[in-house]
Amino acid sequence: MFPFLKDTNQNNMQIFLAQCATGKNWQSKQHETIKITNHYIDFKTQVNYVFFMPYDCRDVERNFSEESDVFDGLFFDG
Repeated sequence: MFPFLKDTNQNNMQIFLAQCATGKNWQSKQHETIKITNHYIDFKTQVNYVFFMPYDCRDVERNFSEESDVFDGLFFDG
């Protein structure tokens, strides 16, 4: 873990960690940012997790067809 103990502004920061996946195995990629905060970096504040995927997860009726596979964070599909 790499703590940022000397940062006096750490309680006033918005931290966003993002992951982008381009393949069909995107479900396994969306938790990569959570692994970073669990094993490598200790931010001492709430982290916002973001996931970008360049293809559309909606069916022809525009319903989100893979909703049960999405993690708890900001999710952007193409």
